[in-house]
Amino acid sequence: MRIGLLAPKYKQQEGGGYIFEKELFGSLVNRCSKSNHILVVFSRETRPSILDDVRNLEWVVVRWVFFRYLLAEINRLLNLILNKVFRLPSIFENENWIDYYLSAHLIEFFINMVPETATYRTPYLTFIWDLQHREYPYFPESSLDGRWVRWEERYSSLVRRAAAICVGTEVGKRDIMTYYQIPEQVIHLLPHPTPSFAIEAGKEASQDSISNLPASNTPYLYYPANFFVHKNHVTILYALALLRDKYSMRFNLMLSGKDCGNMEYLKTVVRQLGLLEQVDFMGYVDQKELVLLYRGAFALVYASLLGPENLPPLEAFAIGCPVIAADNSGAREQLGDSALFFHPTDESELAEKVIMLINNPSLRSTLIDRGKARANKFTAYDMAIKVFEIVDEFEPKRRCWGNSYKYNNPMNFRRLFGG
Repeated sequence: MRIGLLAPKYKQQEGGGYIFEKELFGSLVNRCSKSNHILVVFSRETRPSILDDVRNLEWVVVRWVFFRYLLAEINRLLNLILNKVFRLPSIFENENWIDYYLSAHLIEFFINMVPETATYRTPYLTFIWDLQHREYPYFPESSLDGRWVRWEERYSSLVRRAAAICVGTEVGKRDIMTYYQIPEQVIHLLPHPTPSFAIEAGKEASQDSISNLPASNTPYLYYPANFFVHKNHVTILYALALLRDKYSMRFNLMLSGKDCGNMEYLKTVVRQLGLLEQVDFMGYVDQKELVLLYRGAFALVYASLLGPENLPPLEAFAIGCPVIAADNSGAREQLGDSALFFHPTDESELAEKVIMLINNPSLRSTLIDRGKARANKFTAYDMAIKVFEIVDEFEPKRRCWGNSYKYNNPMNFRRLFGG
């Protein structure tokens, strides 16, 4: 089949989405060269020279995307009025900007690496990472400025029209079936892959120092997460104060990530708790420094309220950093016995887990060993293999109709008069 795919568009500062998209794209390109399918990549950039000799790969440069998007939105609105108000067939074929290109290049199936593009004319596979707006509809990032309505419209359309949906855990599968009444056979379980940079870093020994760590020898906890409310930085801050005040233990906290609206509030909490000398808001860090931060940390504390899957614990596993994770939906399924867990909003339990690691060095070593084993269980290439298995499974259904034919139902004018 001719399979469409958008080139990666996430920026590195956007964190896990960037890594997931980049790794999966590279693996799909690699795997397709060994298959009977043609992968057609749509991109605003020209084809990278490194991909010039890749088999079964076509590259299409897309232009005027913003204007095509506006036109498609107008088409979609007019079609909606015809369908819902007058009960008439749609008159515009393209309701998404990508539909024009998929039709022009005879695409038979589309792989949606990130949960954004619901094609209207081409069957597609989509990945769903989480359903944040459903689980926490009251958080600012889910509720303000009409976001909940927009997200619900997007996800509802995306999952209900998908030929295949890929999720990382059984919890994610359950959520989609519960919230959107999707048949179980449409949903496929593909665990998040461990990023390759972390696996490679885990194989290397390094004595490099981290330039912007505090000058003291105080051990530090690390949390890489953009500053959204759902990332739950505040529980770690309260645990840090509790370790100091109740247990006379001092830890620093290294926080990396971009501000997504909650950083100023967290800085206020830091001042209120008297943690100014213990907390470092590092901002965005590049991949090299990220690796060094993992290597130097006493532990990764992953406090996010959202699951069901997250990449930083897998990165920490691969690099040899023990993990203390919030016991959110899907966390135990993803991380198994390779991490310690705490109730997401219980700073006392988090502090106890840190003390447990301090008092039991053998436990810390055991978690590191288990984490490395877990990190190597599933890679992006493994995921690409599974994706093409799903494509192969769908191919007999797709051959039931052709690309260059129009399938128009006869118009029933009686519907205009209630017939």
